[in-house]
Amino acid sequence: MNQKLDEMNFPEKDGDIDANAVASTNHEPPDLPGLEISEQSTMAVANSCRGIVEEAVRWIFHVSIEREWIVFAQVVGGLLSLSYIGTFTDLLTFLYIGIVMGMTVPLIYVKYDDKIKRAGDQVKVKAKRLYEMVEQKIKSNKFVIKEKEKKIE
Repeated sequence: MNQKLDEMNFPEKDGDIDANAVASTNHEPPDLPGLEISEQSTMAVANSCRGIVEEAVRWIFHVSIEREWIVFAQVVGGLLSLSYIGTFTDLLTFLYIGIVMGMTVPLIYVKYDDKIKRAGDQVKVKAKRLYEMVEQKIKSNKFVIKEKEKKIE
């Protein structure tokens, strides 16, 4: 048995694997010692990569600040939550949960459409009340702070 293993030609290094691949295809390996990359071509590639990155940053700035920053913030928040959830599961489990939820949630929404809309309206009303209450407290605090500053002077 040991003799059969010794007779087999196992590659010992990565170079042997490459040599075996070249020998099996009946091609000669390319002559690479003369391969050189000019400074101009590397600078051109670097400049084009930098241009692409700058354009991407400019586009992100345009979307986030100038146009729809609320949508941008929602996307960032969604990606952060997906990243946080992803730390607890592997990709296969995450995809499975996503597929199951994607197939069941629309059916539940169709079945309980009116109840979901009523609950959403109730949440909106409560959120509006809370917003108005917080806004009144903030406005009243600003007035008190201004009066205190005037009294100090």
